[in-house]
Amino acid sequence: NTQIQYNDSFANDTLNVLGRAFLGQYRYDNPMVYSGERTLSTGPGDWHGAELRLLSTAFADHKLMLGAEYHNNTRIKQTFENFDNPNQNIAIHSSVVRAGVYIQDEWRITDTLSATLGLRYDYSKWINNQLSPRGALIWQATPKTTLKALYGRAHRSPNAYERDYNDGIFRVNNPGLNAETIDTAELVADYRPLHDMNLRAVVYAWDTYNPIVSAIDPISGLGQYQQANKVKARGAEFSFDKSWDWDARLRGSFGIQGAEHDGSHLTNSPYHLGKLNISIPIPLMTGLRAGYELQYYGKRKTLDGTHTDNYFLSNLNVVTDVRWVKGLEASLSFYNLFNEHYQQPTDANWQSSLLQPGRTIRLRMDYRF
Repeated sequence: NTQIQYNDSFANDTLNVLGRAFLGQYRYDNPMVYSGERTLSTGPGDWHGAELRLLSTAFADHKLMLGAEYHNNTRIKQTFENFDNPNQNIAIHSSVVRAGVYIQDEWRITDTLSATLGLRYDYSKWINNQLSPRGALIWQATPKTTLKALYGRAHRSPNAYERDYNDGIFRVNNPGLNAETIDTAELVADYRPLHDMNLRAVVYAWDTYNPIVSAIDPISGLGQYQQANKVKARGAEFSFDKSWDWDARLRGSFGIQGAEHDGSHLTNSPYHLGKLNISIPIPLMTGLRAGYELQYYGKRKTLDGTHTDNYFLSNLNVVTDVRWVKGLEASLSFYNLFNEHYQQPTDANWQSSLLQPGRTIRLRMDYRF
């Protein structure tokens, strides 16, 4: 990726102008052997674009942002070559242009109350028109308590593989795919009993419309990406974050969630999730730091309707700067420290779940220059 950017302020610093132009390319090569036959899959891509953003504080208590973005994927190519059976060779060419404009206003209503309203419009020949509104209301109820109400909509366009890939053997294309969208609503309460401690509670509701999923084409009987019915998620999360002057930090969270599709709980979606993380410097050893993480996963539904067991995972990491080589950092990590035997659901397999690795030890060296 290459980018050139311009950023400057005008009108007594009440108007900020940001402009950027970019271009990039992606190269993918995957040589494989299927049933003794040598194959090569490639996926080169090239793109360029530009963005202009204006940010104004000329109006009292308002921060107004206007912007426009242009993105041109000039080449999207997918190939499959079978060296031993050339009649299976394919080459798929496509391109797409996307343009978007957006506006947002941050309005400070009072010293303790502020609101944000925004709207984005996107267009591409693959998904036509998409409107994405967003809004937030933030109230500083007390010096230590902040309450937030948040809403937003986002979308994801199908990628070239989901939309266009067609080998006639395993998968067929679906040029009629549209974007999948999600509406999110959240209520957030933050409380800081101490300057170095934060407690947070969140309740949320997410609705995903037209999610893109892997399915079976009823005509050919081959795999095909299609739009599914709405997926909805409801949940709550509680978290805390505490740090100390001696450079230690303790963080934790626990979430309760329910995700449903067609009235049934979503597969591979845990009912409960928890995490505890502590990071401390090791006394009397300069530059040495240890981190311990405890993860909890609740039961998850599998494709055949059964559930995996809940389990705990422990990870330990020790990291240090190697002082005698500038820029060198070493770490020793223990994953699944207590060798927990656990399984995860599969997305598409004759097995409903797969056993996961036991205790794993990794020594890593990073050098930055």
